[in-house]
Amino acid sequence: MEAEKIWDNHWMHHKDTLPTTHFATKSYNRYIDGKRSVLDLGCGDGKDSVYFARKGLDVTAVDFSSQALKNLEDSIAEYNSHNTLPIRDINIIKQDICNLHIDTQFDAIYANLSLNYFDNKTTEKIFDGLYGLLKPEGIILVKCKSIYDAKYGQGKKIEKDFYRENDTGRTIHYFSEEYMRKKLHLFNILRVIRKESPHITFNSTKKNETFIEAVAYK
Repeated sequence: MEAEKIWDNHWMHHKDTLPTTHFATKSYNRYIDGKRSVLDLGCGDGKDSVYFARKGLDVTAVDFSSQALKNLEDSIAEYNSHNTLPIRDINIIKQDICNLHIDTQFDAIYANLSLNYFDNKTTEKIFDGLYGLLKPEGIILVKCKSIYDAKYGQGKKIEKDFYRENDTGRTIHYFSEEYMRKKLHLFNILRVIRKESPHITFNSTKKNETFIEAVAYK
């Protein structure tokens, strides 16, 4: 599978040692604290999964990259080897977000930059499917790339706001606030906002990274 190979290669060369993402800490402090279970959808190397587990949550981490999940397992082992209070077991599942087969429902679904890689039809299918994975009154937190991002429009255009990057081969779907609201049409939306942050490239050139963040509940 081409996309899986692309991401396996990415995580092979990006064994992320960065701290927990700001989106994870913000999501936990404002919305997830007090919940019992969370689905980290498209968990990547799983640093946010580890953070949620350290907070005492029952965490299910899903990704289709074998290398990403290996990095997560290594992170869990490393953390537990240096701490007298090990984190809870994380339920690690290797699945493609496009074809989820999970029988459990969750108190929270967390998707940090994992739902902006698909065409419109697939994106609709994913968002609608997530509704069934939430418990009643469960909460969903989503962060996606924005159409206002500095890289918007680069690469080969596949369809509206959807491009294939020339350098990585990855596809990127850029969201607007309106598009995010449409994808969350089954949910009760609490907020949809645009967030911008500076990004330092390898040549130290500053570019704007812009995201759409959303919070909704069932």
